[in-house]
Amino acid sequence: NLPAARLLPSSAGRGTLRSDLLRLVSSIGSNNFNIKRFTPLLKTVLNHKLDKKVWSNTVATVIEPTPPLRPLPFHI
Repeated sequence: NLPAARLLPSSAGRGTLRSDLLRLVSSIGSNNFNIKRFTPLLKTVLNHKLDKKVWSNTVATVIEPTPPLRPLPFHI
């Protein structure tokens, strides 16, 4: 539980980075989870890059692209 995550605003425009991280954690068990999203972040951490780069990749990892709207089924 990092204090900075509670203070940094969400790049998605709603809430904080902490709320983005919580949404990510809940998506891990879903069918929409893509482990490849974590590759750049893991490489950054494992290569001991600067904190600024780690945070940048963290934000990029947790921000989910907005999925396209699905058409509603039409019933007569």
